[in-house]
Amino acid sequence: MEKFSDRNDRIKTGVINFFKRIDKWGKRNKKLALALWVGFFICVISIVIIRIFVSRETNETNMVTESAQEVLGVEEEQIRAIEEVPLEEDKYTDLNLFFAEYFAALAEGNKEVILSDRTEMDDLEWIKILKKSEFVESYQNLTCYTKPGPFDNTYVCYIYYEVKFHDLETRVPGLSTMYVVKNGEDFLVECSDIEDDVQAYLISISKQEDVVDLFRKVQVEYNDLVASNAEVELYLTELPDQIIVEVAKELACISSEAETEEEVVEITETTDAEVVEDVEEVTVQSVKATTTVNVRKSDSITAEKIGKVIEGDVLTCLENLNNGWSKILYEDQEAYIKTEFLEMIETKVVEAGMAAEGTMVTTTDNVHIRKEASINAENLGAALAGESFQLLENLDNGWSKILFNGEEAYIKSDYLDL
Repeated sequence: MEKFSDRNDRIKTGVINFFKRIDKWGKRNKKLALALWVGFFICVISIVIIRIFVSRETNETNMVTESAQEVLGVEEEQIRAIEEVPLEEDKYTDLNLFFAEYFAALAEGNKEVILSDRTEMDDLEWIKILKKSEFVESYQNLTCYTKPGPFDNTYVCYIYYEVKFHDLETRVPGLSTMYVVKNGEDFLVECSDIEDDVQAYLISISKQEDVVDLFRKVQVEYNDLVASNAEVELYLTELPDQIIVEVAKELACISSEAETEEEVVEITETTDAEVVEDVEEVTVQSVKATTTVNVRKSDSITAEKIGKVIEGDVLTCLENLNNGWSKILYEDQEAYIKTEFLEMIETKVVEAGMAAEGTMVTTTDNVHIRKEASINAENLGAALAGESFQLLENLDNGWSKILFNGEEAYIKSDYLDL
């Protein structure tokens, strides 16, 4: 058998002989050998340069990606698919404790706690909460029904409660819908502007059979109570007007402190035409669009377009300007449309202290929208708490006529912030 050292010597001898032959061939063919060596070095240098550029380009791409992530943030979380998940009753202890604190704060008018438990609250909404709390002694027997929210750590909550009013012995059942977001150990009621896809998710959940059944159950309980107790019926009928009066008094007090007439007008307009006591009457003009036309942020064709109305849409006209434009109420804000595309329907004079018809109203709880002013009428849809509609008429029978999908419809006035 060949020894390892002998084989090693034989390999070295072969390598040495190989390079000797190359050296002899190079001496005999100097020009060709030189060309081959130059070509070899060019190939090596080219490979090195290519690797440098590829590495640099990769680094630059990574830097751009990181920069974009820094500016744009993490990719937006995808909204979850809508599923028929059954309502869960009092499943989350920490959520129950949160709502116990929140509704206690609503009853007490505790602004600090309320602000810490929700994402947004303007001055007008706070005045309404404060004035309502003056009539409420407590919210009792809370039950929290939940369904999964559109994202992780979010919940669609339906809170059942019984309201104990100061001047009423009997407790009154109620049901509120809230979209809740969990951030760490804390919960927040989402009250700011909700994205359209999230809003669509919440509406779809509210139309699921078990949710509709829950609302129907509470509505029947409420109707039975009102039908069987004249004192309760009278109290609940008069309560919304009393709250409006108290809110109007507070706004009148605020407006009296304003130093200029312009400031008084601004405060009054933010109430969606709820008239303060120091104003004797107000004129409300309803107009109808005669064609499809853009709605602008100011009275100019170059102004920002904020929406569009179609032929037949009924709007509230706040002011006819001398420049051919009209200031209107559009989606709960001031906007402008060319006057030539509007047709006056009627003008009403509303007494002070009353909610002006033809303005926007907002639902205070989830509620059914009916074809007629009756709980037995055809159900046209459901409105979530916080949705706004145009008020066409405030009826004496406890119902309000609104504009819904371009048609007249009805909602119980108790569920509107009249």
